[in-house]
Amino acid sequence: MKRLYRYLPPFAGDYSGVGSALYELGGMLCIHDASGCTGNYVGFDEPRSYDSRQLVYCTSLRKNDAILGNEEVYIQKIVQAAAEMKPAFIAIVGSPVPMVIGFDFDGVAREIEHRTGLPTFGFDTCGMKGSYKDGVIMAAEKLLARLAPPYMPVAEHQKSGKSVNILGATPLDMSEENVQALRRLLEAKGYAVNVSFFMGNTLEDYQRFHYADINLAITQAGAVTAQYMEKHYHIPYLAGLPIGDAGSAHYFDCLKRVLHTKKSLEVSQIPIPISMGAEASGKKALILEDGIIASSIRTTLMAEGYSHIDVLSLFEKDSGVDGLNMSFAKTENDIIKAVNSEDYNLIIADPLILALRKNQAGVQLIELPKYAISSKLMHQKRWIYVSDGWDMHLKSLSQDEKAVNY
Repeated sequence: MKRLYRYLPPFAGDYSGVGSALYELGGMLCIHDASGCTGNYVGFDEPRSYDSRQLVYCTSLRKNDAILGNEEVYIQKIVQAAAEMKPAFIAIVGSPVPMVIGFDFDGVAREIEHRTGLPTFGFDTCGMKGSYKDGVIMAAEKLLARLAPPYMPVAEHQKSGKSVNILGATPLDMSEENVQALRRLLEAKGYAVNVSFFMGNTLEDYQRFHYADINLAITQAGAVTAQYMEKHYHIPYLAGLPIGDAGSAHYFDCLKRVLHTKKSLEVSQIPIPISMGAEASGKKALILEDGIIASSIRTTLMAEGYSHIDVLSLFEKDSGVDGLNMSFAKTENDIIKAVNSEDYNLIIADPLILALRKNQAGVQLIELPKYAISSKLMHQKRWIYVSDGWDMHLKSLSQDEKAVNY
């Protein structure tokens, strides 16, 4: 019962992570459930579904078929739909009921692929453990394994020297505006975006992923995927985001270091210089977010003179944040306790989390909407925090506060 959320909505599940990762690639997503989880995904966890014709189906799981293990009825439904819709691939995604009764996702996927001739993936997700992050990682690794065998060597002369892949980009973590801002910044700095996992590219584009000189992991899911790609395809990575002017300068210094040394790192592992005019203020901050995003914000706040910044990752510990100084929320009570601490001058989190703060006097609260948490409830509050968007937003908040006080 300690995992029961009383005040916050349930965070996006692993099946939504799979769907979000594969959404733009022209496949057919088949969620194996009685319709509830499909409704959760298209209605609350996928902002692109409102004006899209993407192929998302519910297998209409029924009690008798589930209990008796009648998998043929679902196989026939999927095969028939694929024959009519002609998708590029098929993905079968799990929900809580198949987890309880047992379902051979990989076996059914092989059978469907045999009958249709289409690449078919089975994802043993369940929506009851982990989070969307785990689904994004699963989708990335299965897609990569299908696109290319482990380690496809690419001669150095075939690489540009400044080509990058973006890893971990889904609207559950970052809005499209922020991903586009990142792409523009990279291009302005002379870097070519090879492939963005998983926003803004086609399935054909992904087949050239191994031509990148470096992977840029912008989320925890992206960092775990980057480690997988480093192991199997020998592509080094940089984990983090360019946030604020000082943070962006530091980010590109780290990027040059990785390109030169071929050794992966995370932006907070290299000390950031304190910005001119900023002094150690004794101010303390708390950031509740994805671990990689939060760590990048922490780096920027350190440059601004904050003497102590705590990071509370909301989406479980994984290898992508090993060795980074942060805590992990296991329950809603962990979140409530942290956000109500009187130790901080600044707290950054999704608006629904900040609403849990009882005493809001004497602390600055910065809303950072996250679709995996608040869905469309707070989506209208999204803003661009990549690059100088961070400084511009904080400046506007300061001006609004002065206007109110006046």
